[in-house]
Amino acid sequence: METLPASLPVSTHESYFGDAPVTLVNVCDLLVHLFPNYFEAPLPYDQSRTAVMAWCADHGAAFYSAPRALFSRGAAVDHALRLGAAVVVVEDLS
Repeated sequence: METLPASLPVSTHESYFGDAPVTLVNVCDLLVHLFPNYFEAPLPYDQSRTAVMAWCADHGAAFYSAPRALFSRGAAVDHALRLGAAVVVVEDLS
């Protein structure tokens, strides 16, 4: 697993069950990190999704997405812990 870049905005959250903390990375922040002009010249969804999933694989990160009404940082943390990941990329499907 590679170290997370210092320039990538992250937040750390504790599990409700006292497990090790999990680092959350917002998918929009990750896309801008990977493609600095992403919002000026967005990639097609399949290309950006492939890049995000490759980044997750390279960094041992989980990926969590849910519609806004169901989105929960706690659920993202639990998802990462179930997969044995200390990092999770999160996407609010709003």
